Amino acid sequence: SQCQAILAEAMALETAEEVRALLQEKRQDASAVLPILTKETICVDADCQSKAEVIKTLIDNLEVNGRLANSTGAETAIWEREGISPTMLGFGIAIPHCKSDHIAANTISIMKLKEPVLWNEGDEVLTDTVFMLTVRASDAGNTHMRIFAQLARRIMRDEFRTSSAACTSADELMSYIGQELEL
Repeated sequence: SQCQAILAEAMALETAEEVRALLQEKRQDASAVLPILTKETICVDADCQSKAEVIKTLIDNLEVNGRLANSTGAETAIWEREGISPTMLGFGIAIPHCKSDHIAANTISIMKLKEPVLWNEGDEVLTDTVFMLTVRASDAGNTHMRIFAQLARRIMRDEFRTSSAACTSADELMSYIGQELEL
């Protein structure tokens, strides 16, 4: 019924550009109500060989799951943030993040790697777990920093690191992280 309503709206428009704008608006409206944490954005035993491959894989996964308005723009926003402030927190965990108009749905993506990767030149510890936080720029409030701060505080706790490392499936990670964070 929702698709039929959108089709009726689109059929009343006069140009292809108006139809594209309507569809983009409807996509953003639908994406805005998606949960911030879902098992579709959790990758366990990922076979990435570098930081660049990790970020690209996570961005591609967001696009496949309809959580981006523009994948190239979202990836650029992540890399711009990395350029300002590297996101390897220690303990083998990195939190790349951004707040951007290219994000359609606020998301915490999680990747546990088969083999750790070097996140930044000179890091003493390789990265084996990545929490990527992507937030819409238009999001009211301080969602970006609130969730980033929660993650960073949890990562400093040995119990959190041990428990999240023990999770072996997307379902287990989603359940554990969902209980730990105030989403």
